[in-house]
Amino acid sequence: MLSHKILPRLDEFVSQRFEMVCSEFVANLAAAGRLPVAFSRLGSWWDANEQVDVVAMEGSGPVLLGECKWSAQPVDFDVLNSLRRKAAYMGAPNTVRYALFSLSGFTTRLRAAAGEEGVSLFTPEEILHPMP
Repeated sequence: MLSHKILPRLDEFVSQRFEMVCSEFVANLAAAGRLPVAFSRLGSWWDANEQVDVVAMEGSGPVLLGECKWSAQPVDFDVLNSLRRKAAYMGAPNTVRYALFSLSGFTTRLRAAAGEEGVSLFTPEEILHPMP
């Protein structure tokens, strides 16, 4: 049973829970005043074509969009570029902020660019042990 029913779907199950943890983390950062944006609603967004894992809304528009990756590979620009494409698809304003969450961290070049562009990057270690 374990090898036939549980293990094949374990990553899918854990990745869904990881998305929930990331959303809760964003809510906790906001409550502590540690986000560069304020929002009144937090959740996810999807339609028949696209999905965004973490969406913080203020008024009628998103102020923060996040993507959560439960993968053995470090996240690179393709994930950020995909999130930007989804933002355009949603009609998000140019001022929307981005946050990426990754089990396996981020490539060096993405970390460098994220710092310059104000993209927030979080690993499980940073989520579990946030800096004051």
